[in-house]
Amino acid sequence: MFQELQYTGEQSMIADSTSKIAKKYDNLYFLSTTKNNQFPDEFWGELAEGGYLGAMVEVKNGGSGFSTQDLAVFIHRMALQGLASYHLLDQMLCADILSQYASETQKALYLPKIMAGEHWSYAYLEQPNGRSLFDFSLSASADGDTYTLNGKKAYVLAAKSASHLIVAARTQPLDESQPENGISLFIVDPGTPGISMSCAHVNVRVTEDREEMSVTGDTFYYVDFSDVRVPAQNLIGKANEGGCYLKKIGCRSLLFTALMTTGWSDRMIEKTVDYANQRTIYKDPIGSYQAVQHPVVLAKTDVEMAKLLIERAVEVFDATEDLEELLNYCGVAKYYACEAAQSSFDVSFQAHGGSGYDRDTGIIGLWPLALLARMLPLNPEAILEKFAEDVLGLPTS
Repeated sequence: MFQELQYTGEQSMIADSTSKIAKKYDNLYFLSTTKNNQFPDEFWGELAEGGYLGAMVEVKNGGSGFSTQDLAVFIHRMALQGLASYHLLDQMLCADILSQYASETQKALYLPKIMAGEHWSYAYLEQPNGRSLFDFSLSASADGDTYTLNGKKAYVLAAKSASHLIVAARTQPLDESQPENGISLFIVDPGTPGISMSCAHVNVRVTEDREEMSVTGDTFYYVDFSDVRVPAQNLIGKANEGGCYLKKIGCRSLLFTALMTTGWSDRMIEKTVDYANQRTIYKDPIGSYQAVQHPVVLAKTDVEMAKLLIERAVEVFDATEDLEELLNYCGVAKYYACEAAQSSFDVSFQAHGGSGYDRDTGIIGLWPLALLARMLPLNPEAILEKFAEDVLGLPTS
């Protein structure tokens, strides 16, 4: 999936399309929109027109119906070209949730809009250092034909501009021995009374003012729910069975994050090699020095090892119904992809020297987002702990 010679015809078309988009929307374009605190609407519109916002939606519902392999090529190539974002992954997940679990009425009402570019956000996270996908406590209490939501969500992407939120809530009290039980998903209008938002800053500044938007167009928000009333018809799927949904969604999210960070890693390696071949000191390019060569080789090796784990996770994704097994595959792939990203960004900074801290160089803007990938949707400790217990049979910590 990472080798162009192995691409199918469809995947070659996907790769060519991302390259064409990258020629129109380069790093300077995204820097410009960020400085003006403007979402990259032209770019987003092109994705919608190309059918990429409906990549995970079945053809019968108007989507592109990408396979997991096709999705992997798309996300990796987008990140490699500097076009991927958390918002893009989040939008694709929202479309996937509706496509898999929504009623036919909900699909007919919402899927055409989300595929056309209407912003949606998936609000599930509460603890960035949480130990599992179910480490949240926002409650939804049934009252006749409505539910009342109370609690908080963190790092909700583009919440302020979203047309709708997909909110994971507890519709039954937490059972610590089975935290996945009693969870439900809801479609929530962010303009509903009782909802308030504040910005979660994870950005490196471009201007003197503290910026809300990252260079990818991502914005993150804390969202508070205080007696927010949601119609029962906005329930997605079956009440109290959302825990099973979250596992499959979590696997997707882990895999997508691994693919995006690996694409960023490849981008950093390419930048480093190009610069090391061009930058000359004492008549020799710095790439001729072992002090530059060896760290780049080691970083590249880390990235290639991560790709092998990702490829295995993609194979398993469509071959198993064991979600616990799939979570381990996707989790470990994401863990190593994020570790490889740290190596890749580090060697890129070191090789570029001071210019690496210039936003125009295209390294420092992505760096905090690569760091964030280590924490979301599961942090390294949670991934390793789950693997130790499920695969190695070690006792619960």
